[in-house]
Amino acid sequence: MKLVIDRSRWIRGLDPRASYLIRREDQKMCCLGFYGLACGVPSEELLGKFSPNDSKTFAALQPWLISEWSALEGMLSASCNNLMRYNDSILYDSNREKLITLEFAKHGVEVEFIDGDNQ
Repeated sequence: MKLVIDRSRWIRGLDPRASYLIRREDQKMCCLGFYGLACGVPSEELLGKFSPNDSKTFAALQPWLISEWSALEGMLSASCNNLMRYNDSILYDSNREKLITLEFAKHGVEVEFIDGDNQ
């Protein structure tokens, strides 16, 4: 699968509490929001949500995003947590795109970043 992330619509490097799968006020999204749409999750299910475990459809379509430990049902997987951390933290500004690309590649997802600035 190929995932395209448009930098002009991408929320990154902000406080995690300001990052959403799809942010209501401007329709900007984190890397997982782009991924959810690419996987066929309806935008209404991503709107105003913080993570994939907030959407039953997203979790069902991409089970690798949720922890495999049944005792921790609904917990995010290490890969999902990594993606959220790389997307949101200012610590990764210089290599954010590379880290996100490498993490998605572990799950057979090729990432391409287009347009916008490199914030």
